[in-house]
Amino acid sequence: LVLARQVIGADERLAMQELERLEALYREAGLPAETADAPDNAIDLNYVFDTPRSRAVVLVELLMLAYIDGVFNEAENEVIKSFADSMPISAAVRKENLNWARRMSDLRREGAKIGED
Repeated sequence: LVLARQVIGADERLAMQELERLEALYREAGLPAETADAPDNAIDLNYVFDTPRSRAVVLVELLMLAYIDGVFNEAENEVIKSFADSMPISAAVRKENLNWARRMSDLRREGAKIGED
């Protein structure tokens, strides 16, 4: 959740979709809603995400969060890249996850238009 907050704050603007997704992540984790005194840094990520699968999942979640407002900017990319650089995640997996998140974002926007005609 700390990583999600860092991605959301990277572009210095808050989109409603980002806030909704962050609230959903808190609910999924069984935690109370975010408060102003929530921690802003993460512990050793290799300890928390100790399998290739868990690393890939969190990377995809962060990428999806970055794309949720329709804009994936350089500041968000830097936060995510910093996370990925701190973990043993290959460049190939990073690229695959980035492409998947981009496609999913496009599908989400396309799906939102269904029935608008």
